[in-house]
Amino acid sequence: DNSGEQLDDDDTGPATAIITAPVGVISKAVAKTGADRPVSPEEQIEITARIMVICAHLAIIAGLIYIGYRRFADLHLGVAMAVLYLLLPCTAIHVGEINQVIPAALILWSIALYRNPIASGGMIGFACGMVFFPIFLVPLWATFYGWRGAKRFLGAWAGVLALVLMSLMLVSTDSTSFFRQTVSAVNWSSLSFDPQNNNGFWSMYESAYRIPVIAVYLVAVASLTLWPINKKLEHLIANSAALIVGTQFWYPQQGGVYILWYLPLLLLVVFRPHLHHQDPPNFDDDQEGTENRPRNVSYRGTSTSPQPPSRSRSVIYAPFRREDHEN
Repeated sequence: DNSGEQLDDDDTGPATAIITAPVGVISKAVAKTGADRPVSPEEQIEITARIMVICAHLAIIAGLIYIGYRRFADLHLGVAMAVLYLLLPCTAIHVGEINQVIPAALILWSIALYRNPIASGGMIGFACGMVFFPIFLVPLWATFYGWRGAKRFLGAWAGVLALVLMSLMLVSTDSTSFFRQTVSAVNWSSLSFDPQNNNGFWSMYESAYRIPVIAVYLVAVASLTLWPINKKLEHLIANSAALIVGTQFWYPQQGGVYILWYLPLLLLVVFRPHLHHQDPPNFDDDQEGTENRPRNVSYRGTSTSPQPPSRSRSVIYAPFRREDHEN
């Protein structure tokens, strides 16, 4: 298990320290319980990393089940996605990779709570503070919400990043310490074109060949962001998964092995039914419009209690099973 190394790995950004700080206090108390010798900082880091990885995997499992129940209107799909996530070998191989699991959990729950752009923007902001790739999702999500929703999404995203910087500024003793915890926390050498600094796929080839690959990827980012103009949840899930997968083709630091970055979203793409009814939230009157409210989401503020999605309702959403509904 290399989870202890991943906590202070150079591949994690400055937000990692903010996210793991509460768990670090708990792990310190747990390490001291029953210990007959002083606990070293390395042991405390390892315990903290293991707790964070376990919580992140549980969050992914809960997120898959929640999306299956609330967004896909079928609890069985959610359970199937969660079980397949646990059974895939890549989950066991990278079980301790904290810089893969936590960003994936944050992005997954941003999709689960897509009706609230402030919550989604905050989660993607934390993910951007840990690793670099969620930055490419920001334009896609902004166009998904439209003008009014994009202001809330981008405001929450920028607010979280500012909160991370302010938190690090408060605990920094001087400007050198602040620079070390922010700019120096990112392993910029992993993004360089020097093959000696990389140990992935591109270490065996001329680095100049990465330039057209990066150019094609940026064109794909622009295309998926602008098309289609009126996006629905099914477009958001598929395009987000495609953009994360695309980073694997040019990322020099072990490019292609960060499978857990996109695995939860890939499961959503594979299992999702038709989601043509899942529109972005309407903020014309500072509230969700009833004409765009998905049928499987309960009306808040009414006396009617939410009913669990039935099998017949989920069949209506899945055209490949429509003949069963008609019979």
